Amino acid sequence: MSATHPGASGETEPERELETTHSELRLSLFAAVDSGDRDELYRLCQEHRDEVLDSFPAWRRVPEEARADPRELKRYASGLLGVAACFAERLGEPQLLEALTGADAPGSNPLVEWEQALTEASLRANRLDYAGAIELLVDTLIDTRDLRGSGVDHYLPRTYGLLGDCYFQAGRAADAIQPTLRALEVSERSGDADAHQAFVARLYEVHRYLGQAEEAALQAEALAETLPEGRSAEWFRTQARRLREGEPLCRVALEVEGERVELPAVSPELKGPFRFVYVRNRPPLHPARVWNERGEAAGRRGEVEEAFQAFAAAAAADPYDPHPHYQRGTLALYAERYFEAVESLARAEELAPGWFEVRTRLRLARELALGTISRHLLELARELERGDLDPREGLEKLAAADEGSHPLLLLHHGRCQARLGEGERAREDYEAALERAEDDPALRTRLHLELALVCEDEVRRTQLERAIQLDGHLVAAGTARLLLARH
Repeated sequence: MSATHPGASGETEPERELETTHSELRLSLFAAVDSGDRDELYRLCQEHRDEVLDSFPAWRRVPEEARADPRELKRYASGLLGVAACFAERLGEPQLLEALTGADAPGSNPLVEWEQALTEASLRANRLDYAGAIELLVDTLIDTRDLRGSGVDHYLPRTYGLLGDCYFQAGRAADAIQPTLRALEVSERSGDADAHQAFVARLYEVHRYLGQAEEAALQAEALAETLPEGRSAEWFRTQARRLREGEPLCRVALEVEGERVELPAVSPELKGPFRFVYVRNRPPLHPARVWNERGEAAGRRGEVEEAFQAFAAAAAADPYDPHPHYQRGTLALYAERYFEAVESLARAEELAPGWFEVRTRLRLARELALGTISRHLLELARELERGDLDPREGLEKLAAADEGSHPLLLLHHGRCQARLGEGERAREDYEAALERAEDDPALRTRLHLELALVCEDEVRRTQLERAIQLDGHLVAAGTARLLLARH
């Protein structure tokens, strides 16, 4: 016959195992709350309903280690509230939330109603109904103004933060400042470091969008102080300097392992996968991004007029965003509406000089509008630009072209030669193209980069320096900077 021996604390082994199981369940529930995974939270609450109801009174006693750390205390309180709100809202059992809020009247759950209001406001914002979301959030702040307790500290910064974001995305950036400052103040008072960092980042973007350089620089410096030392912290310190010096409308940077690095700061020891990213002096607004995506989808379906309407809506939603003009201009170019293409691409270049291939496409649109090049040249250049054509087939197509001496086609002729190992012939093509592209800095930048790849030593350095100096094609110039740093 076996016996169960009490431990030093007086608990039996089965009791300790049960406590461990409940502790693991609490950690899983709180992790679902922390990640925002509402479906996983609902599943756990539903599957472990009895265990949660049985353990919740004990969970309300905050562990000593959480009380000693403001961040952990906030996370613990958020976990309790999230679980209680899930039981009230999705399982129809409000007793946990009532225990936390002290609500006396049956069915009186102000925090559940607050959570529901935030959910509905988010849904409205996702539908681009920012006016409806703003109205609901303002009403919620009025309705909850007399509430007190830890639940308020959880919901109040979220409400002000969402209100600020709705103003911002609706194109009312100036109106976003005060609610975001209020969210920042409440999160700082409650010791929620993660929320505090998020609101500093939001203020930084709002001030950038408004062109308020000094205010944005101060937020960039504050943000750098909240980050661990590394690429991201250095990025925001550099951003503060750039803002005070005058941030360019458009530039490229590197993204390395999810973090951005300014090109002048690239070291020869840079390792790991990276990609170029375009950086503007203003963040894009969400409605413009949504309308751009709709326009691109319509364009892929061949619905040109629908795509044009979507790009027009994107441009109206964010007058500083170059991308709807760029996409509309590109679509007009390939739809043989050359004068419209010139107008849209010129506007994109004005808003963000060097945005993607805007300069090359604008030049082609102008030449087509004037009738100095053919439609065939445009289609051939497009096919060669993709880079998936066999170089021998590319050379055959170029040899059959009537406009093979056009500098853009000479660039592609040289690239095909280079891929076949014919460096000297490629160099001749690039030099011939340079002679014909004196007034095309974007193409000249690309040509100097390609020349550097088929030249040696000092000649290579000279070509890289010329590409960087011209800076007509941002990615080509950025590539030249990288190569020169490693030369």
